[in-house]
Amino acid sequence: MSSDAKGSGESIGLGFGPMILVVLAAAVIVMAGTREIAGLIGPVFLALTLAVSARPAMAWLRRHGMPRALTTIIVLAGLYAVLLGMVLVIGIAVAELANTLPSYGGRFSGLFNQGIAELARHGFDTQAARDAVRKFDITSLIGVAQSLAAGLTSTFSLLLFMLLSLAFLILDTSDVSARTSVLRRVRPLLADALSDFAWRVRKYWVYSAIFGLILAAGDYVALLVIGVPLALSWALLAFICNFIPNIGFAIALVPPTLLALLDSGPGKALAVLISYAVISFVVQTLMLPRFMGNAVGLNTTTTFMSLVFWASVVGPLGAVLAIPLTLFCKAVLIDATPGLRWVGVFLSNEPTPAETVRMTQ
Repeated sequence: MSSDAKGSGESIGLGFGPMILVVLAAAVIVMAGTREIAGLIGPVFLALTLAVSARPAMAWLRRHGMPRALTTIIVLAGLYAVLLGMVLVIGIAVAELANTLPSYGGRFSGLFNQGIAELARHGFDTQAARDAVRKFDITSLIGVAQSLAAGLTSTFSLLLFMLLSLAFLILDTSDVSARTSVLRRVRPLLADALSDFAWRVRKYWVYSAIFGLILAAGDYVALLVIGVPLALSWALLAFICNFIPNIGFAIALVPPTLLALLDSGPGKALAVLISYAVISFVVQTLMLPRFMGNAVGLNTTTTFMSLVFWASVVGPLGAVLAIPLTLFCKAVLIDATPGLRWVGVFLSNEPTPAETVRMTQ
């Protein structure tokens, strides 16, 4: 019997098929339980990944003679400033949008009537569209914006919980060398898997933030040149949506395109669409892969399915944490288990030689 068979369910009398069914049943139970405590898992895991990502900064400060307590305070203050700044920016953008929308009521009606007339001229039945627009008022979008603002306010307790969790995690991880040594002696495979997870998630956050800023700066300049209102707000939205894999580009594209359409017509809306597409292609397709390399190590299908899965289990925060959560589960459940390492072949984009060696061990 091979080492893979010994590490799988066959060693306890289960065939491969029944073992898969058992694993799927256990996954369903875990997923149901996870959904019940999604409000706890999302903030805590985000705090964990931020604490892991801050480790190199803490180590650098310690190497330059900074006391441990002062190092912890500086790093924690920096993380707090970033998180609170993002929340504040989102709140300001939503408030600006709520104040701007009422001025476009007449423009929306004009564009709609123009479109209806064009469709009727080509022989289309436009009665259903006319009935639908009578029930729609652009000022009703103000209520949506206000609801978003209220939602931000209602999440204050959740944000406070995450900030407290981050503080405790930063304190506990200020020096983990002793724990790492013990874990490496007792569970070397798990220690290696967690170290690999820490490296990958750190690279993911850092490069996503850097290239998100580049993307946002490019979008901001393009929106200023085109003349789209609230250019800074849409650029900041593009930065935040950069952390949402696969669909983040579409989420960031829709609001400025619609506002350009209402403000200046189809020409500027098309200009926004083209500029966003070009900037995204240059930054996310040409530049980012060269630097990200194998840091994430997940193929496109796995990334997309992770987005769908974690968003359904953890909620909106799951869309942002989709890749880190998948990397963590892969590290703990697959990379640390010799009999399951072959599963990584189906998750990885292109396994590196080192990964291939680990899978065969």
